Amino acid sequence: MIARLNGCNDEYIAFSNPVNKIGIICACHLEVSSAPFHASKSFEFDISCGEVLIEKLKEFDKAPKSFSNIRLAYTVWEEECIYFSGDDFGHISVSGELVHYGRDIQRMEFEFATDQTMIKKFIVGFEKFLNKSKIKE
Repeated sequence: MIARLNGCNDEYIAFSNPVNKIGIICACHLEVSSAPFHASKSFEFDISCGEVLIEKLKEFDKAPKSFSNIRLAYTVWEEECIYFSGDDFGHISVSGELVHYGRDIQRMEFEFATDQTMIKKFIVGFEKFLNKSKIKE
């Protein structure tokens, strides 16, 4: 199961393989391509944040109205997060910071633009993705 949102160029963000952790957290595989960078890693976020994002994108798809910083993250204090924002003209910004903790800490900040024409497929895919993430394994 993949939920992918394409940007205006070759950029994209894709969520796959959702797994429910402790009932309220979705663990998944995340891919981000924001030229010239690419990340492929595990990512966790609060399922309720994903539900807020879906509702806001559905409203936006019907009638674009500015919204800012819908945040996907594990906790409020988490460094690693993804933001979605939109404006009254149907433009959407996807941004965030990804962090890999290991021997060396790696960080990737990214931002890319997309628009209203790209979100229908993402809404459907991300909603299915979230429904799968609610199932405890």
